[in-house]
Amino acid sequence: MDEILIEEKRYVSSKRAAKMTGYAKDYIGQLCREGRVPARLVGRSWYVLETAIQDHRLADKKKEQGIES
Repeated sequence: MDEILIEEKRYVSSKRAAKMTGYAKDYIGQLCREGRVPARLVGRSWYVLETAIQDHRLADKKKEQGIES
C-alpha cells in the first residue's frame, strides 16, 4: 500500500515519499518521528502527508539556493 486517505488527506508511504523527493527512506522516517512533517504510523510503516513532504523538499531546495521565503 503506497498511499492511504485519513480525514480526506492523502498520506504516502515513506518509501513512496523517498522516491518523490529524492530523500532516503530512513530520513523520511526521521522527519516523521521528530514531528517535522505530519505523519501517521500504521502498523510498522510511516505514512507522511503528501503535501507536507513536498513543501518540506521545496523549502530545502530554497535553502540550498540561498532563497529566503
